[in-house]
Amino acid sequence: MIELFVPTGLVAALQLATVVHHFRDALFGGWQAEECIGYGCAGQCTVNVACELGSGWEEQAASTVQVLTSEGTTLCSASMVNTLAGDGRQLLLTASHCDQDPLGSAEDWIVLFNYQDPTCADAPAEPSRNATTQGTKLLARRGELHRDPSDFALLEITEPIPDGYRAYLSGWNAEEGETFEQPFGIHHPRGDVKKLNARNGTASTSGFFEQGHTHWVVDRWDAGSTELGSSGSPVFDADQRIRGQLNGGLSSCLDPVLDYYGKLSVSWEVHTTAAVRSD
Repeated sequence: MIELFVPTGLVAALQLATVVHHFRDALFGGWQAEECIGYGCAGQCTVNVACELGSGWEEQAASTVQVLTSEGTTLCSASMVNTLAGDGRQLLLTASHCDQDPLGSAEDWIVLFNYQDPTCADAPAEPSRNATTQGTKLLARRGELHRDPSDFALLEITEPIPDGYRAYLSGWNAEEGETFEQPFGIHHPRGDVKKLNARNGTASTSGFFEQGHTHWVVDRWDAGSTELGSSGSPVFDADQRIRGQLNGGLSSCLDPVLDYYGKLSVSWEVHTTAAVRSD
């Protein structure tokens, strides 16, 4: 039911841009019926954001969100990013290949905030997933395939984010470099609640499963692992700034190795003008 109240003497017009419906159980419907997707489906090695590992990373965790299709199916992870002007624009960084899904275009995506357990242990009941917005405007992208530099997409959330969501806009670093220290990941593996990855070492410059300079590669995580649904999630450096977004890799709880993040520096250099860069 939609109600429109118009003061006496005024004329108003109501236009609906998008109508979406789903049953609550359809959220996190998954890529394939035989796969476990949703609450409790992440691997046993994954680490909740409320664990000790996440101490001091609360703001960066608040900037990390889950992306759903317009039908409510879990799709990818993403992060809210700040601008140089610090003007509060609702910018969203993720992987370009997330927009290749046949279930719906990026302009209709649902963005889910604060989907996380309040304690380190998995909660007996699923956390609320009501903190959502819908509608994103695509600003810039590069990458039809994982291999293309640097598989990024920058969007702007069109619906005002309620203050109660306490969304945070993370800082970033687009320097090139050969390495950066202590890579730290935050993401939603398998559509589950927000999880953490940490490496007590360095991320190195690389291509995507080949030599190059388009990506940062984390050879092995010391804690946690990424999985399906982690694509597009941010990797932070020791200064808690985003250095890139997850494109893919081989990481799993059985062997948490070789995660490739498209470099922000390469994403910025793809286009030659600031207007196309959507800065």
